[in-house]
Amino acid sequence: MIAFSYNLMEPRFYSKFAANTLPNVYNVSMALAAEASSSSPFYFKPKSYTNKNNVTEVLVDGIVIAENPSMYAFLLAS
Repeated sequence: MIAFSYNLMEPRFYSKFAANTLPNVYNVSMALAAEASSSSPFYFKPKSYTNKNNVTEVLVDGIVIAENPSMYAFLLAS
């Protein structure tokens, strides 16, 4: 699932690999990842939550920055 942290200006790729690599940022519940990756700013309010580093993130749908998510998957794999 892909979301975009609006206030930190960073993409969030929620996966098992990311949760094992940076658990304070990516180890979230499935419900939170689903809400964040589907909160299109044109239809729904952004999802806000405080991560385990005590940083409040405002998350919007990943399509805002990742029109082609397979390209990001390719970049992460290489």
